Amino acid sequence: MLNDLAVIKPVVRSLATLACGDASRAGFWRDQFVAALQLLEKGDAAPDRMTGSWAGAVGHTQFMPTTYQSHAIDFDGDGKRDLWASVPDALASTANYLQALGLALGRSVGLRS
Repeated sequence: MLNDLAVIKPVVRSLATLACGDASRAGFWRDQFVAALQLLEKGDAAPDRMTGSWAGAVGHTQFMPTTYQSHAIDFDGDGKRDLWASVPDALASTANYLQALGLALGRSVGLRS
């Protein structure tokens, strides 16, 4: 039996629920909800593909919708930023995101003792 958290969920519904039900972080969830709707409107994702975690993270590397908007790239050259079906897009987008956070090749990551 699968853990309920591992089940793929409709992202828009998950984010709408969180935006209305988590008063302490409603602004964050509302921003994610609006970004998810914008991804649909722009055609970055088809409604039937707009699935992800219970918290609205999407694609192979689980980007939140605002992160998708800011950092997803079309690496395979097909004209779409597809983090669900294109492993090259997902991995290159993740690299783009990590680079934006300041990660650089050759530098260590993590805590040092």
